[in-house]
Amino acid sequence: MKNKLILPIICMIIILILLFFGCGEHYEDEYEPIYQDAIYIMDADGSNKQKVIDVDNCDNVQFIPNSDKILYLADNSLYTVNIDGTENVKISGELDVIDKVKPSISYNGEYIAFNVQERNNREVYNIDVSNCIITNISNTVFFDEFYPKFSKTEDCLCYSSNSNELNMIINFNVENLEKDTLYTTNNFLGDVCYSIDSECIYFTQRTSRSLAILKKVEIATQITEDIAENINTLNGGYFDVNEDYFVLLQFSPNVWVANSLETEETVIIGDVFYPFLSMFNSVLFSDEFDSSGDIYIFILISEDTEKLTGGKSPIFSQDCESIVYISRYITNPKSKNLITN
Repeated sequence: MKNKLILPIICMIIILILLFFGCGEHYEDEYEPIYQDAIYIMDADGSNKQKVIDVDNCDNVQFIPNSDKILYLADNSLYTVNIDGTENVKISGELDVIDKVKPSISYNGEYIAFNVQERNNREVYNIDVSNCIITNISNTVFFDEFYPKFSKTEDCLCYSSNSNELNMIINFNVENLEKDTLYTTNNFLGDVCYSIDSECIYFTQRTSRSLAILKKVEIATQITEDIAENINTLNGGYFDVNEDYFVLLQFSPNVWVANSLETEETVIIGDVFYPFLSMFNSVLFSDEFDSSGDIYIFILISEDTEKLTGGKSPIFSQDCESIVYISRYITNPKSKNLITN
């Protein structure tokens, strides 16, 4: 009788042991970290990292000059938040802000321009930061207005305007509301950007489905000049300009490059995301499209690259002493005391 009882007891003990250790390994293997995106700021050398606020579906973030605030675009709406994470305010009302176009902030931080998707077309809107009054600047029906960019020295912004028959480069004064057409063409116009001295406007003009050229037009004389060819039309032919270089996405191979405005020398940056050209001839970028990537700084003169932190969408402050970016953290750390099913 005793022998008959011993065998089942032994089997039960073995089963319990297997269940105990087997389940433990099972739960261990099934652990998956849960990530939360957040806006962070840090010093230009990657030190003193500080989380500002949690965000979702956010790609565009930047400092507002002459303030302690940050502007960010999430879920097709614009928000401002203090760098300490307080006073998170939606400022774009019910407008459907286009998330593929980075908003532009005036040099003094008084205005914010951005693209809005209307029912039949795309418009350029402007916010007066002091009173949050929103104005439709382009206010057209048959044209698509894209890529508003503020001057680096004046209260003016430029943008491209496209229709089926006529495409234009527009210069708009936000103080006196004067609008000037500087250039017209039958070809599609993409991204725009003022020169450092605000005397001319650079822009991309499509030459085929995949290619564009970089041109510039002088504001005073409206004289145009071709600057570069072989530009990829992805991202609307996005580019950036400072006093010495312009950065753009080259076509075949599809890599980001920096071209010297003086010597026409080309520096290859690489297959990167969210490149941002600083006034000190360095480029911030991420190596991935989402926040799982890492952020690097690339020095154009020496062609040295340094990893700063993890994240995406890095942008310098106006004085280049700080960087704002989007990164992520784990909300369910892998710990015996914190693992949940």
